[in-house]
Amino acid sequence: MNKYNIKKVFENAVKQINEFAKHHKEEHFYAFAIDSGMLCLSSEEGFHKIVEKYSRNWQESKEKAILREDLLDDEIEIIKEEYKFCRKSVNGKEHLDSNKITNLEEYINYWLKIENEVRADNFNKGNPYIEEERITAIKYKTGDWPYQGFGNLNFENDEIPYETEEETTQYQEYDEFINNLLELFGKNKDIVFSQLNCTPDFKIIKTRHDY
Repeated sequence: MNKYNIKKVFENAVKQINEFAKHHKEEHFYAFAIDSGMLCLSSEEGFHKIVEKYSRNWQESKEKAILREDLLDDEIEIIKEEYKFCRKSVNGKEHLDSNKITNLEEYINYWLKIENEVRADNFNKGNPYIEEERITAIKYKTGDWPYQGFGNLNFENDEIPYETEEETTQYQEYDEFINNLLELFGKNKDIVFSQLNCTPDFKIIKTRHDY
């Protein structure tokens, strides 16, 4: 028998949603989720701000992305060890010979060149945050939501179990409870989210699963 009291947890979550709604009356919400015990919501307005932020950060990174003149000390230490290994192995020697590398300095410059080519190629592909496919992926990824964890499920001091070998049964019980809880949200969607401006395609999500 599941030890979690679904009625109490549900009612507590609804209270948190209603309290949240008081402060977000101008937004239009398209999804609700439970993610690791956290209550999460995302609005069209909040989502667009997130995408704009990601796009702006990408653009700023591009503008600052002058080709590197030097590698960091810790990077060079790794390359030194790799160079030693290459000189001792048949395949490594072939790799050095094919790139006309005869000493450590040339090997460091080789990797600096490779990194700059990769950086330039990534930026030449253009801003990924204007692509519809990328934007859609972000839209339903709770880690990118503006209101991830606006509230939490209340288990009255019961901790959320982790999926270890000893706690598999406990985790399965918790997972079953979350599924049932989300079904309860779905059946009462019009009441639970009545204080929010919800879009016609409003979804209830458990990580990647829609209900």
